[in-house]
Amino acid sequence: MLLNKSAVRTYLLDVARATRSHRFERVSAETLEWLEGALRERIEALVRAQPSAGVTIFPPVRRPKI
Repeated sequence: MLLNKSAVRTYLLDVARATRSHRFERVSAETLEWLEGALRERIEALVRAQPSAGVTIFPPVRRPKI
């Protein structure tokens, strides 16, 4: 498990509380599993997008150094 379930649950409910008029009280286990899968897919895509040379994984969009 990559995600901290408690922290993700708290964050989801905080975002919902700040942006929605309807009050949500729970987060389903299915939602946490879906988020875990989405995160794994994004990580795999990030690794595939890296150049074949190098030792550091960088984000797909980087700010140029000034």
